[in-house]
Amino acid sequence: YLNGYGETRPREIPPGWSEWHGTPDPDAKFYFGFRLNENGSLRRYGKEPGSYQTDVYARKAVEIVGRRARSVRPYFLWVAFLAPHAASSRSVPVKGPFGFPQVAPRHRGRFAREPLPRPPSFNEADVSDKSAEMRSRPPLAADLVQEVEKLYRRRLESLLAVDEAVGRIVRAVERSGEAANTLILFTSDNGYFQGEHRISHGKIFPYEPSIRVPLLVRGPGVPAGQRLPQLVWNGDLAPTILDYAGAGADLPADGRSLRPLFEDPGREWGRDVLIESPNEEGYGIRTPRFKLIRFPAGDVELYDLARDPDEVASLGRDPRYARIRRDLLARLGRLLRCSGKECRRGPALRLRVAYARGAGGCVRSALALRPQGPDVRALERLSYTVSGKRAAVATAAPFAVRVPLSALRPGVSQRLRARASLEDGRLVTLDRTVRRCS
Repeated sequence: YLNGYGETRPREIPPGWSEWHGTPDPDAKFYFGFRLNENGSLRRYGKEPGSYQTDVYARKAVEIVGRRARSVRPYFLWVAFLAPHAASSRSVPVKGPFGFPQVAPRHRGRFAREPLPRPPSFNEADVSDKSAEMRSRPPLAADLVQEVEKLYRRRLESLLAVDEAVGRIVRAVERSGEAANTLILFTSDNGYFQGEHRISHGKIFPYEPSIRVPLLVRGPGVPAGQRLPQLVWNGDLAPTILDYAGAGADLPADGRSLRPLFEDPGREWGRDVLIESPNEEGYGIRTPRFKLIRFPAGDVELYDLARDPDEVASLGRDPRYARIRRDLLARLGRLLRCSGKECRRGPALRLRVAYARGAGGCVRSALALRPQGPDVRALERLSYTVSGKRAAVATAAPFAVRVPLSALRPGVSQRLRARASLEDGRLVTLDRTVRRCS
């Protein structure tokens, strides 16, 4: 649960939960020998293999699924595992530069020879383009790199029990007969650094290894086996759950339901994603192509992730990117101040469609299409489709095209979609429905 939960009131059940099994701090980071608040009663688990925290949570989740599935009332189950976090120093003494997760006894040594990934950003040789704080970091010494590799292997081993637990929970849902009527979301805490940018461990700096997390979704209407490229963030999870549950929120949501993307994988919103750090190590703004980071001391880093996915060479002082830097800084300021739907705003674009109209507004001539709005200046490409079939492409201002009447089927309403690509990597789809006269 939230950091600090239960420190002073270990039997507290947070508002809104009808059933509660949670570890109060500091036991939340004990893999063995932890206390568990079970609906207001504290129970302490031992140090035998069967009391490994991940396995305890898995057993409880499976039992809850089997019991709740028999009711006609829907239920929401949230299972949060400790792994691969380091164990608390109160349960396992820290002998090196950082702590390690405890591994289930059956999985010890399974990744003993797994090599540590070393991307181009690993122990970065030249950090002159980085913020003052990052420039102050010395290169990682060889003995510290060895410890990072040990930590990486231990993390992998600790996740094997999580993998097994997820499988057990999904199989329990399938056995209950409710799989076709259940939405399953799998995601994680922030990513960990493992030597990138000279950061040996931790997860609070706004670089890609920390901000990128997995999101797997399974459920009714979710396309199987597809990997969707749209940018989403953890603020989208609650609106998605509420959408599928047919419920509403009492407070304005900065995120939005992902259900429209599952139902229409070609849809693009063109919104920016805000990157926040709990300890103010920097704020950032992310588009599909660019990321800008503003550090507390005023340093600004800018990365073209299409060309530099490892964030090795900042473009923050490159005059060729001055307009993108200026635009992203302005939009970052708006994201830090916004609330609700203003946080979901995409590019200021709209599609003008002109044609000769027949009875009831039906189309009786070729379509003249042209984008309008302040962000037209940032357009790089517009591609047009009619009911999914390519109709026209424009790559230069004013991005106007003509779609012949023959591209439309008589008497049928069809979706006209313009897919706009902007210079900062944002993509947005602009849709209109038209009907050719019979």
